[in-house]
Amino acid sequence: MNNRQRNAPLIHCVTSPVTMKLVADGIVAVGGRPLMSMEPAEFEEVYRIAQACYLNLGMTTSERFAVMQAAQNAALQAGVPIVLDAVGTALSEVRKTRADTILAAGVSVLHGNVSEVAALLGLPAEGRGVDAGRMSYPPAEIAQRACETFGCMTVVSGAVDAVATQAATAVVEGGSPRLGNAVGMGCLLSGLLAVALTYENRQERVVAMCDWLKRAGEVAQQKDVGEGYFAAEVVSVLGRIYQAECERK
Repeated sequence: MNNRQRNAPLIHCVTSPVTMKLVADGIVAVGGRPLMSMEPAEFEEVYRIAQACYLNLGMTTSERFAVMQAAQNAALQAGVPIVLDAVGTALSEVRKTRADTILAAGVSVLHGNVSEVAALLGLPAEGRGVDAGRMSYPPAEIAQRACETFGCMTVVSGAVDAVATQAATAVVEGGSPRLGNAVGMGCLLSGLLAVALTYENRQERVVAMCDWLKRAGEVAQQKDVGEGYFAAEVVSVLGRIYQAECERK
């Protein structure tokens, strides 16, 4: 067991109840420790030890959004990096406005599918619920524009992922079509990105997490299982990928 495994970073998540367990299991698989606190009264104490904050607009309500803002404020005061998953911003103005509010206060990474990020840029965006519509925008172009507009690293995920910083844009290919059909894969990726932000070489680790999820999808699809079991298999493979990396170091 290496030092990082012994000192797993604590990731505070305000995420959708629909995918909470999947996100928690994914964070554990890649060496983190999830905390799903929804109580703002304890956030000051949480961020004395938390090393990343993950905010997710899934199942948004006024009450949940207030919790997100409280978590963001505590994270910013503590200097803790923040991931925003802009779930469904192509679906409604409510979600878009809430994402805009969080972005204006400051985040480290913006993550969404091409429809969600395009909507935040004010571009025509056809979302299918919380899923991407049939968009023709190149992911790398959208990621670059969002990075420049919002001043943060941007990850646009889908059949091809794009990771943009002010310095460079990386494209990650591969994966399985089943990653786009299984519930919660975007939420899972955001949890992985939060773990990536606890490393010193953040952009490199963010790109690696995108790659790991695609590789895990490729391996998991080899098993003839239903979507719920597929997600669990993806997490299992992520754990094996992480362990293999730890053994190489």
